[in-house]
Amino acid sequence: MLDPFAIYDINHLDKKIITSLKREYELECKGRSVTDMWQNDEMDNESAAAFTHLMHSQGFASAVKAASDGIFKQVDTLLDAGAGSGTIALAFCETYPNRTAVLFDLAPVCEIAKEYVQKFNKTRQITIAKGNLFSPEWPTGFDGLCFSNVLHDWQEAICESLLNKAFSLLPKEGFIYIHDMLLDESQLTPSLFSFHLFMNHGSQLYSEKELYQMLTKAGFKNPQSHKALGYFSVISAQKP
Repeated sequence: MLDPFAIYDINHLDKKIITSLKREYELECKGRSVTDMWQNDEMDNESAAAFTHLMHSQGFASAVKAASDGIFKQVDTLLDAGAGSGTIALAFCETYPNRTAVLFDLAPVCEIAKEYVQKFNKTRQITIAKGNLFSPEWPTGFDGLCFSNVLHDWQEAICESLLNKAFSLLPKEGFIYIHDMLLDESQLTPSLFSFHLFMNHGSQLYSEKELYQMLTKAGFKNPQSHKALGYFSVISAQKP
């Protein structure tokens, strides 16, 4: 129900379709592409706050369901990469009070995430690390890594580079998790959200099969799919 960028204004839809077909992607963050702002670490505070609150409202309930189902039970320290509000980190630490998480995102996003960490009383368990997914410097010292609502914003080549980075940083027998909506075999469900991603990022939702293939290509083994909430699932795999 949150729409801070007026994405779903019917009067705006024709413009979005036309610009998308021209491969001009522009989520309305002050006239700039939000993916460009992410990639170049140029997100302003106002846009970061709006987008972080929006994504928290979309994914937190599913993150809680996934964590309470024991999907992350083999992890002691979880890196929530591109974390936003830290939906996965918060849910993980609520389920496992004696474990820790690292919330990793751009500096303006981390300022908003601090509010969520304090609100949920998780300052003892969650460390906040400022940085960019597209820079060489990532946090270390974790045995699990999760991309929650991240890969769907990028085309396949960038997703593969992020998975390769995750593989290089995880220890032997460490786990990777992808928390996202999945396209079904018909490529139709949830089609409207996938269309939204194309209009705003030139990207798409991925199917279970496509994510399995990307994970295997990066070197991970034994990919598995776990149902979360609604359209959301968690794909897990392990580094040999």
